[in-house]
Amino acid sequence: MAKKKKEIIIIDTRPLMPTKLGLLEEKTSGGPVFTIFLCIIFLAFIIGLPYITEYIGGKAKGITSIIAPKEDEVDKKKEDVDTNTEEEVRYDIKVDSSVVLGDLTFTNFKLGEDKTITFTATNKSNQSINLSNTKYYFELYSDNTYLSRYLLTNNSNSIKTSSNFSFDVSNSYKVGSPNKIMFKVLDEGDYPIIVLKNEVKDKYYFVCTNNNYEFEYAFKKNNKAFNLTDITRRITLNENDSTYINSYESLEREFKNYNKVDGINTSSTKNLNNNIFSLSVSLGDITSADYKNLLSDKVGFYKNSTSVNVVGFEMEAQGYECEEAKDME
Repeated sequence: MAKKKKEIIIIDTRPLMPTKLGLLEEKTSGGPVFTIFLCIIFLAFIIGLPYITEYIGGKAKGITSIIAPKEDEVDKKKEDVDTNTEEEVRYDIKVDSSVVLGDLTFTNFKLGEDKTITFTATNKSNQSINLSNTKYYFELYSDNTYLSRYLLTNNSNSIKTSSNFSFDVSNSYKVGSPNKIMFKVLDEGDYPIIVLKNEVKDKYYFVCTNNNYEFEYAFKKNNKAFNLTDITRRITLNENDSTYINSYESLEREFKNYNKVDGINTSSTKNLNNNIFSLSVSLGDITSADYKNLLSDKVGFYKNSTSVNVVGFEMEAQGYECEEAKDME
């Protein structure tokens, strides 16, 4: 192998003149391989760019993105909060309290010495409010202690402009002295589930009582649901009661109308000083027109196939004590 020839270095002694020390040997480039390598890196960067952007934007795994809600969503959430707040506020039971729930305004609250509560409901809408379709309830409290619940009902079961209400709330006083009231609207889906266990000849019986009134309900089980089939109402009148004559004559007139209708049977029995008037309704036999005309506006009567959950919850909210009948003949 031949030796490289050494280059002679000549130093120029003249002032400010450059001296050539040597030449750098030019190396050859990588050629097409280097170019391909650069293209691969560039393509990888383009492909990975969306993932890099997503990570930086906070959407990579383990990072929760925060998106500002739309204006209508904010209004909807605010409306829900306002509605819940409106329903959950307890008001003092006094004359100058005012409670607004939907289209109804409740005012003029009074507790009577006879353990009753009275108030006025005013309808702010242009249409009559049907209390059978919209179930209004009020609850009584002793400060923060729940006492009892009541279903809002009246003789017409509706409120056109305004209506005065009076309720016997003596069962509240068994727990405490009411001084707060709360109003709310409940759907049937909000009612607790009632399970009947004692089957008697393919039926289950549920009894609700309040003073001299008793309702016996018969249900049939359909899968897990208990559906109403028959109702028997019993009213006990004591001959020594000052209202006996008027009540007796009223029931006699009522029974004459019922005796003309298919699906309704009436009877009366005497027990010492008491007369017991029984009205039995077979809901599968009575026509919808007869039911509507004679029974739909009366406390304790429900349509065919009504759930036991509805019967139990609403009857207790009307002052009745209800339980499953254990011994049936």
